[in-house]
Amino acid sequence: MANETTSTTITETIPVIVTAAMVAAVQTEVMLPLVFVDTSLLNGPGLVAQLPLFATATAAADGSENTDYTTLQALDTTPGPSNITCAEILKRIDVTDLAVLGSRENLVAVAGQILGQGIGLKRDGDLSALFTGFLNTVAGAGTTLTEAHLVAARNYLEKAFAPKPYNCVLHPDQIWSAKGIWAIIKGAATGGGFMTTGSGTVGEEMNIMGWVTQALGMVFFSDATIDNNVGAGGDAAGGVFSREAIEYVPKRGFQVESQRNSSLRNTELIASVIKGDGERRDTFGVYALSDVS
Repeated sequence: MANETTSTTITETIPVIVTAAMVAAVQTEVMLPLVFVDTSLLNGPGLVAQLPLFATATAAADGSENTDYTTLQALDTTPGPSNITCAEILKRIDVTDLAVLGSRENLVAVAGQILGQGIGLKRDGDLSALFTGFLNTVAGAGTTLTEAHLVAARNYLEKAFAPKPYNCVLHPDQIWSAKGIWAIIKGAATGGGFMTTGSGTVGEEMNIMGWVTQALGMVFFSDATIDNNVGAGGDAAGGVFSREAIEYVPKRGFQVESQRNSSLRNTELIASVIKGDGERRDTFGVYALSDVS
């Protein structure tokens, strides 16, 4: 009797697909570990996370003995409240019977990797796209990223009382291109850069590892989901932010389902996540737009 691929055999491999997909999703995502994750909707009804944000509190000394203190802190919701609505993101792959029978590869595992990568990159791209909404901006369209811009970004966060650590997430072109951080480090050789090139410095780390781990007290990350051609102008839309700047709201985690289409002799594999994301506090993030063309 000839071997056959049926809906039953595909269904039994769903756990394999999920495992491969989750590994791929973790490997492709940069932003999710860096933002605030609100799990309030995971075990309850509703698709909208309500986020009241309160103004920064201050205290003052009243030097008069036996005097009633009457200065009040208003519990207003400036600059909120904001709502984040959850929605689905989806990825679909059709696996035909002939493809399964004729392939030397494990198509189930391959499908899982592709599903995971698709979902992971979409989720990551949605989070990095929020950089463009930050009010405070450094550099700008047609402007090369410099030391002064990164210092200014940190200054914005410090003045806003943004909690540390601070993350700097940039497109690869903002790091390794002729107009990226690499160019700043090269400038150090002529005294024009802040990342000096001596032993034990950030410049040496870049020269040896090809990467900057930390500088100016900020942790650096590279994320290729960032738009590097904003408005078709050759500018990349990076960001410097505190964890509290962006919120991710999971409603339902990664899920894979299969559906057999007998008339087409194939099996549909559908991966989905239900989630929402948005700004948590605008002043805790800085939009780092810079020229990379």
